Amino acid sequence: MKTVASLFFLIYVSVMCAASPALCLGDKEVVDCIIHANRLCGEGKPKKAIEAINEVVADAINGGDKSQTALLLFNRARALEQAGMFKQAVEDYSWCIKCNPDDAMPFYNRGLLYQKLGMFDQAKADYFTILKKEPHSIHAFNNLGLICDAKGEHDKALSYYGQALEADPNAVNVHFNRAITCLSLGLYNDARQDFADELARSPSSVASEYYYKAVDNFLAGHRDDSLEFIARLKAMKHIIPERFTDDLQKSAQKR
Repeated sequence: MKTVASLFFLIYVSVMCAASPALCLGDKEVVDCIIHANRLCGEGKPKKAIEAINEVVADAINGGDKSQTALLLFNRARALEQAGMFKQAVEDYSWCIKCNPDDAMPFYNRGLLYQKLGMFDQAKADYFTILKKEPHSIHAFNNLGLICDAKGEHDKALSYYGQALEADPNAVNVHFNRAITCLSLGLYNDARQDFADELARSPSSVASEYYYKAVDNFLAGHRDDSLEFIARLKAMKHIIPERFTDDLQKSAQKR
């Protein structure tokens, strides 16, 4: 994960620099600061990264350079997020959006933080904004599905997951999320198929394997075998949809 995060920071720096040649040619200090902060985050020192960015961000803000400000605040927000300072990170992403409202990435990252904070309406607003910019955004559709699931709106969640898979049938995690929703609705054959599809794309997904076997055994009438895999999932801290556990219980009473 650290390697991926580091690459992400560097890619974003490159994109912002490409959009602002003056930043690349005229202010190497800003780019060096962000690369240094990125390195600190990769070493698990996000607070040090925040301090490093704080040393230069005020000059960018006071100087009125929106490209520099957006770039610095975006990376500080990532560091704040890593440090668990979600509300402060939201504030920085909001600044980024003011500086560059055409950039979808701050909207996406802020939406994720709103989700973590349980601020679902704000998160949805950010994802809808992304869809105006990128009508086939898999991540926006997927996260709208997750929000609907969290609110118990499972039919709406199915629709969003379906739109994500229309955009990319091979999207990782979307089949899994839709399968969980199907369990909540008692659509067990559909759930089994989605878990199978997720396994085909992510063969190393232990959770997908256990869920698939739990549902498959349930449909075959092998309740005890199903419960064995449910127990393994619970040991992995998975919260099993109540509808599925209730139906498993009912199957025991019929025996």
